Amino acid sequence: MRLEMGMEHRLQLQQKLVLAPMIIQSIEILQLPQLNLAEYVEQQLQENEALEVEQEEASQALLPLKDRLKGKEAPASEHDKLLEFVPQEFVNEDWEEFSGPRGSSDDRDRKLEALQNTAGRAASLQDKLADQLRLAEAEPEVMELAELLVWSTDEQGFLRPHRFAKPLLEATADDGSLKKPLADVVASVDGVSAVKVPQAKAGVTPEEIAAARDARDKSLQEAQQVMNVIDLIRSSPDGADLTEKEILLRYPLVEILQREGGRFTWEQAEEALRLVHTLEPRGVCGRTEEETLLLQLDPDDLLYAEKRRLIEHHLDDVTKNRLQKISREMDLPIEDLQLVLEELKSLDPSPGSRLAPEAASLVYPDVVVFEEHGQWVVDLVDSLLPSLTVREDFVRVMNDKDAPAPQRDMARKRVEGARWLIDAIQQRQATLTRVAERIFFHQRAWLDQGDVALRPLKMQTVADELGIHVSTVSRAIADKWAQTPQGIKPLKFFFTGGTENESGEVESRHNVKNRVKEIIDGEDGASPLSDDDVAAKLKEQGLDVARRTVTKYRKQLGIASSRQRKKW
Repeated sequence: MRLEMGMEHRLQLQQKLVLAPMIIQSIEILQLPQLNLAEYVEQQLQENEALEVEQEEASQALLPLKDRLKGKEAPASEHDKLLEFVPQEFVNEDWEEFSGPRGSSDDRDRKLEALQNTAGRAASLQDKLADQLRLAEAEPEVMELAELLVWSTDEQGFLRPHRFAKPLLEATADDGSLKKPLADVVASVDGVSAVKVPQAKAGVTPEEIAAARDARDKSLQEAQQVMNVIDLIRSSPDGADLTEKEILLRYPLVEILQREGGRFTWEQAEEALRLVHTLEPRGVCGRTEEETLLLQLDPDDLLYAEKRRLIEHHLDDVTKNRLQKISREMDLPIEDLQLVLEELKSLDPSPGSRLAPEAASLVYPDVVVFEEHGQWVVDLVDSLLPSLTVREDFVRVMNDKDAPAPQRDMARKRVEGARWLIDAIQQRQATLTRVAERIFFHQRAWLDQGDVALRPLKMQTVADELGIHVSTVSRAIADKWAQTPQGIKPLKFFFTGGTENESGEVESRHNVKNRVKEIIDGEDGASPLSDDDVAAKLKEQGLDVARRTVTKYRKQLGIASSRQRKKW
């Protein structure tokens, strides 16, 4: 058999869907919530000279978004307020030069306005702990180490060992060697993709192979460094006798000491840790969950010994509600054990969360729903969006046959881009309004009665009624919010599946979840209902729901299993 190489021409007919850049822009605009769309419009006003704000709205469009939403003018500057009390004859050029250009609202420094209207960064957990630490007294080396410990904590306040530390310890034999390859340990933590390098084949570029190889080498190097720290702990004078738990407790301190190049001693590290453990809330900078809880115990408590023993030896049994097993091993009656457990509930397993800053997310509604003359009205909020128009001088240049061709082409591109943007925004507003009106046409009962009257609704239903594709509905409601008498809700909230009852009506998933919660709330604690029992009770109420669906809803509601809910 002989192979021949050559070149030839071949015609082939194909059908492809190619989206023009303007179509892609229109899709993106439809998905943008009002605040992001306003920022996008401001960007386009700067980039496209043919686009401008209608004159009557020009001054308002230059105000910060927050002021535009409130419909108020920008506040007068401190300089303007001072000038109210200064006679005009004293306001000379020297004063103007010293105070800076006043100008009109159009000439103000918009960057400064943006900074003034931007929320400052909230103090982090580490910031607050460091502030407390500055009030403490200790040797300079101990204080420096304590600061390093504070800034090494995570957002929940834990000073955790490296994520590879425990898996590597579990994979280490008695002689210090690994029972399995280092790559397998990394894969068990970060996934197979962390160490997998694709083979050279069609569809895989050399750049992708090189990037995967670099990522694998970086992960393996990180795991090897963790292994070196573990070996360092074991090589200490008492390291050979340390348990796995004790090695994990030492790991964060040894890692920091190694990183600092031997500038500090082990004794200084332990003293720094004791200092950090005195910070509030108690329990921060705990290295494990057990240590975090132990740090919150009061040694003068009459039940201190029982609480400490429970945390140190039976924490897993407590989470799994194995009270009879704990009672036998601690030789403690169930009644006394329940008393101790009740007091343990006051401990916080994640104390750092109390000091962690809460993410303040501002929500601007895109539609407002209100009642007028007995009818529900859906109104689009567009106060942040200025009325855009195309500059006439660019249109004249575009249509001027005597103008140079490059200028006409430039003007044409700018004008077409401006017109397309204006049309895309108008289409977005119209589509969002139509979709919102259909949503609240179906959810009128919810507007009156709240969540109990939420009806099942599918995006396909709205799409069919409006004669548009379901993906258009999905894009129209993405990240959009509605202000209603029942509160501000995302538009996606109103699309929910449901379950048909015996009468042929369909109850929303939200209502079925509430029924599951009501059934479990009313159970006998000594004999909690299994998921099968809950499904049976729902069937008695006319809802045929599978047991696995009950399990899914129960987990989504954050309700423990029947074994863990049992009260002894």
